[in-house]
Amino acid sequence: MKKLMNIMLLMTLVAGVAFAGDSDKNEAKAQTISGYLVDVACAADFASHPGRGVAAKHTKGCLQMPECAKSGYAILTDDNKVIKLDKQSSETAKKLIADTDKKDNWKISATGVLKDDGFAAESLKLQ
Repeated sequence: MKKLMNIMLLMTLVAGVAFAGDSDKNEAKAQTISGYLVDVACAADFASHPGRGVAAKHTKGCLQMPECAKSGYAILTDDNKVIKLDKQSSETAKKLIADTDKKDNWKISATGVLKDDGFAAESLKLQ
């Protein structure tokens, strides 16, 4: 019986070490991205017309339209990638938009971690 208990204890320890090793692989590193703050509803259209500079002309009025705000927010990078913000970061973006007098040219820098449900921004800063 004592031998069986020792084997079970050893297996538990081995499993714990293996699990701890896997958690390091799943932790994403913080990164900083920059681009234009856009709503998700407009992002695909902006990405498909990169040469027209429409993201720079995107207005506060559009960002705050109910259907646009409801879609959440994203960052359209200089290389034309759309990086969707997660729900909490979209709420932070909504507050940032409301708290400024800026009318257009929503160039932004965001630091955070890219996750399955979007970019989890630790900070959003207007440039």
